[in-house]
Formats: sequence, C-alpha cells, structure tokens
Amino acid sequence: LLSLLLVNIRVYLHSFQTHQDKGNAYYIFGQEVENKIEEGKTIYLSTTPDLYFLLKGRNNLYEFPTVQPLQKEYINLLNDSDYIVINFHLEHLFVGTLLDRYIEVNKHREYSVSTANLYQAQIIELVPKDKRQVPKL
Repeated sequence: LLSLLLVNIRVYLHSFQTHQDKGNAYYIFGQEVENKIEEGKTIYLSTTPDLYFLLKGRNNLYEFPTVQPLQKEYINLLNDSDYIVINFHLEHLFVGTLLDRYIEVNKHREYSVSTANLYQAQIIELVPKDKRQVPKL
C-alpha cells in the first residue's frame, strides 16, 4: 500500500511539473503574440482559438465559423478585422483558397512567432480597411 501511495505521489508531482512548464511556455508564447498586435484592434483567429484566452480582454476577436460560411459573409468578417492570426489553418475545407487569396491582396506586414514547445502562430497585419481589395470569388 505504501509503495502504491509513493508511486501515485511521484506520478502526480511529475504531471504537475510538466503542466507548469507547458503553462509557462504558453503564457510566454501568448505574450510574444500580444506584443505584435495593437491593443483595441480586431483580430480574426483562424480555426484553432488557442489564443482566444490570452487576447480576449484587450481585443475584439472573431473566430472561424463552425459551419461553412457564405463567401460574402466570410469576406465581411475578414474586412472588419485588422489582423489575422493563424496557428492552424483548416479553412481550405470550407472556403478553399479564399483566405490565402485575401491575405495575398491585403497583407501589410507578417510576423511569425514560435516556441520550442511547438506553439506557433502567423500574424498578418492587414492594410487599412479603406484600402482593402476583395479577391475574385
């Protein structure tokens, strides 16, 4: 019984340490992303909302719809955003290359953030809203 108890304590402590290490890495990653984006700007989060919890208090956030969007509404969502943050890109399943084409004609700057713990994001700063172009549908 004592051996079982000690093994469980060891497993718990190992799990706790692993969680602490990864939690800190996620926080550091989020801070790097946060530093690239102006406060108060609207951000479109592509597919995976990992950064939602880090950015939700300081920016307006849009997330990729859970159902296939109408192209016009999807373009409106992108047109209303100041930044696009991509950390996993599944839009191809629903809108084909529309996001790629939108970024191609409306990108002002691009940043990449990555860590040794596999957290990564591509941050696209878009041109001002009055200079946006709509890619051919």
